[in-house]
Amino acid sequence: MEETGEEFHDVSEPKSLEEALRLKEEGNSSFRAGEPLTALSLYQRALAVLPEDPEDSRCAETAAILLCNQAACELATQQYDATVESCTKALEKKTGLPKAYLRRSKAFELLEKFADAFEDLKKYMELCPEDKSLAKHLVELEKKKQEQFERQKTEVLGQLKDLGNTILGKFGMSLDNFQAVQDPNTGSYSIQYKS
Repeated sequence: MEETGEEFHDVSEPKSLEEALRLKEEGNSSFRAGEPLTALSLYQRALAVLPEDPEDSRCAETAAILLCNQAACELATQQYDATVESCTKALEKKTGLPKAYLRRSKAFELLEKFADAFEDLKKYMELCPEDKSLAKHLVELEKKKQEQFERQKTEVLGQLKDLGNTILGKFGMSLDNFQAVQDPNTGSYSIQYKS
């Protein structure tokens, strides 16, 4: 067999919580030593040998932690979409996992999905109210979220106006011939034609 630089793992390895926990600890040591790719491989091996026993809550909790640790490695190696996916899977196993919300928030922010980043950071802060270090960042994310929303709204409205002008142009008109007027009593709008 040719060597590819990657270790060969027998997919028929026996399932064992103890072996999964041993691999998790090896992964933790590798991550602390600044080797996120080695740690990632160890966490993935641990997930592969972890039994899927719905009766044993330790297995589900261990799976959630392994997925969250996997996400830390993916975040460290700039695999942001994979980070989001791993955190989401971890939260499906255990909903109140603060680190999963925090890591997914960071990945969402780096993917410029500011609304999602804001929601996850907010959830993290609800779960860890004693951690005040990110309060300022939450405010910054809310601002980025709002700015992004406004940019997207302007783009969509511009596209709709272009489409409307294309259609109305066939009749010698444009959207500039119409004006939205707000009724001060009801707050509703009416469209008026101006020539």
